[in-house]
Amino acid sequence: IPDTAIPGFVVGWVRCTASLREASPYAPAGHVVASDQFTAVLGPATAPYTYPLPRLAPPVDGPVHYGKHPDGHVVRTPAYEARMSSTSGSIVALAAADGTPLLHNTGGFRHCFYRACTDNDNGGIEMFVPALVPIIRKILPHLLSFADEWRQMGLGKLLAVVKSEGWRHSENMWFVTTQHVYLSAPLFEVTTTYHFLPHEIRVAVSVTALKALQSSVRSLPRVGMSLTLNGDYDRMVWLGRGPHENYPDRKHSAFMSVYQDSLDNQHVPYIYPSENGGKADVQWMALVNQNGAGVIFKNSQPMQASARRFHTNELDAARHQRALPLNRKDRVIVNLDTVQQGLGGDSSWAPLVHEEFRIPPKEGVAWKYEVAIQPIRPGALQEAI
Repeated sequence: IPDTAIPGFVVGWVRCTASLREASPYAPAGHVVASDQFTAVLGPATAPYTYPLPRLAPPVDGPVHYGKHPDGHVVRTPAYEARMSSTSGSIVALAAADGTPLLHNTGGFRHCFYRACTDNDNGGIEMFVPALVPIIRKILPHLLSFADEWRQMGLGKLLAVVKSEGWRHSENMWFVTTQHVYLSAPLFEVTTTYHFLPHEIRVAVSVTALKALQSSVRSLPRVGMSLTLNGDYDRMVWLGRGPHENYPDRKHSAFMSVYQDSLDNQHVPYIYPSENGGKADVQWMALVNQNGAGVIFKNSQPMQASARRFHTNELDAARHQRALPLNRKDRVIVNLDTVQQGLGGDSSWAPLVHEEFRIPPKEGVAWKYEVAIQPIRPGALQEAI
């Protein structure tokens, strides 16, 4: 327990399990009948709690250098080098201190508001009377699927442009604030501030839904960011729910802990490809290579996170597992969501996600979140956990 821990700091979890002492007609001895988990915290406190971070080596200190690049800007510190594009207003290249690239060459940071639609997302009256969809859309739109709304609004094909960009310097830190709007449809206004510190990059995001979206979508699939790492960062370590996939409305059986697993085990091969492999209530997540080097994402609040080999649009377009590039090993697609809609499941032929698990884009609502990104030297994470 760190000396700076305050009431509400999580010191561990207590798991209670009820199992059969003897064999019964329906199950053998030792069969788990029920289990649950309780969080142990310091002092009297109420959620949200403070979770422990890996005790990595002391943060790298040193100067933060800023310079120009043909397509924008570059920031160099003793821990990393980051290149920002003025065209996209985001980080498009990131390398560790030894020059090893962390990002795949297709993998700049981008905001993400769409997911590969699940069977439940596709559930709506259009499944039964597809020819009547244009009429239903005008008179009974609430009977149509969530996926129909998302595709009608083009959430999976948004084209972002930079509205403004401003660089500033403060003590031993550079930071830039960018504002994005979307050419394809005026649906969101997004403000992103990148704080370049000696040992890490902190990304603070604020997302506001505009009127066109408020009047056209009952619930968003997700609000978050996505980036693509190089493929050799193929081991995933996280503090969150697991080990199996779980979502906001399907997570009670997934207990909180620190988990480690192969990246390729994260993909769930549903016959009809869709969103998969998600982890709820993630406090931090790291992707490392065989040497233990990589990158850690530290969240200011619990997030829905995933890492896999396939892009969201690839999963959404495929109609069978065979349509995916199953042998791909050269990239890792990371999604970090401040919110993601639940899966539902009361039925799979109607949009019945419970209200508390929806993300309505209401007027005046802004989603704000922050993620810190820190390169990990070889072996440092394993030493820390």
